[in-house]
Amino acid sequence: MRLLPPSNIPQRVFALSIDLPGRRDSDGKGTRVTERLLDVCRRAGVAATWGLHCTASQQQQEIARSYADHEIAIAANFVAGNSTEMNRQVLERIDELHQREARVSTLVVGGSVGQQLYASLVRRGIRIVAGGVVDIAKTSMPVRTLRFGLWHVAATIDLADTAATGRDWKLRRKLDKIVDAGGLFHLAVGGEAAYADSTCRTLERLLDHVVRQRQRGRMTAMTMAQLAKAFATRGGGYAQSILRGGNLRRAA
Repeated sequence: MRLLPPSNIPQRVFALSIDLPGRRDSDGKGTRVTERLLDVCRRAGVAATWGLHCTASQQQQEIARSYADHEIAIAANFVAGNSTEMNRQVLERIDELHQREARVSTLVVGGSVGQQLYASLVRRGIRIVAGGVVDIAKTSMPVRTLRFGLWHVAATIDLADTAATGRDWKLRRKLDKIVDAGGLFHLAVGGEAAYADSTCRTLERLLDHVVRQRQRGRMTAMTMAQLAKAFATRGGGYAQSILRGGNLRRAA
């Protein structure tokens, strides 16, 4: 895994990924929170990458109706001891979505994805694995190349980590610093934190700031799928893979 060259990365970009944990919605809270998060994104005009832990058609339809540019992604937690079973489940879920003609190009993960899964993901159209948190003291570009045209995009900030986010003004300052340096700011909203009122309020205030900065021409907002297309376009070239027997886009 290596750092993608700066020339291959779109600059001054804000990306938002929302990892909705799989849970029963008997009390309707999951639907209400989803609607609230959708409303926050709608008012800001920001498309997000939504990682779904289950192929819940109701959530997908809500997202699709809300904003046409939202991206649906597969979400999965990889922990020690469950990799083989999780690999099988992830591939089955991608295939199921494809049968419904719902194309996915992003896998949102907790934990790490084993290299043995890379080729199978790429064969099914996955181009980005999003997960983990980067050390922003060391880099403003949380992007790495994997193999076979697959990229890894870590979060700059995860709202589930209250110690890292701090006060709203600190979060805005971190965003401005990274974007001013020509970097990529990936905000992750995941786990049970996605259902907290405080998370929605923080996200709303931060997206208000993103809107103002975007209106000034200081940044743009992209989904993971849009980033993948930009990486491929900027990376150029094709790699021949004996695992697939065809052409796979790769970074130069």
